[in-house]
Amino acid sequence: MMSLGSVAHSKELHFSTGAWEDQFRAGRLALRSDEINQWEMPSWLGSPKLFIEGSVNRIRVKGDKESGLTALGLSPVLQWRVLGDERPLYIEAGIGGALIDSVTAGPRELSTHYQFEDLLRLSWQFSDNSESRLFLMMAHYSNAGIKSPNMGVNLVQLGFTLSF
Repeated sequence: MMSLGSVAHSKELHFSTGAWEDQFRAGRLALRSDEINQWEMPSWLGSPKLFIEGSVNRIRVKGDKESGLTALGLSPVLQWRVLGDERPLYIEAGIGGALIDSVTAGPRELSTHYQFEDLLRLSWQFSDNSESRLFLMMAHYSNAGIKSPNMGVNLVQLGFTLSF
């Protein structure tokens, strides 16, 4: 059974930049909700924290300022603490949706303006007196085969999280 309960913790801003191979460059600005407490998860998931993350992503083809796309994303994100108390290491994962303004990015054909947004992130709180974190993230956008072609876009990003 799942129930939505009270909210605690602080909101976060995420800033990141990244690339994929020699083809794409990207920037991402995201706002994460307060932690959603008392969300009962199946026991096999452990005890993750649940957040909602909204983002604006700009993806462009390297060397071509004209070609690229902007994506507005919204994803639930689960976060697990895997190491440390004072300077913890987290694994975060989310699957949500994104709306894109162009169905092509250079040679990539995405076919639909609706895309799924898959996120996998490793984040580290580098100081015990700060809630800010550094993170390495893998993001994938595709339409999950709703319409062909479905070439998708992959990105690896390095970023910084600022709590407020």
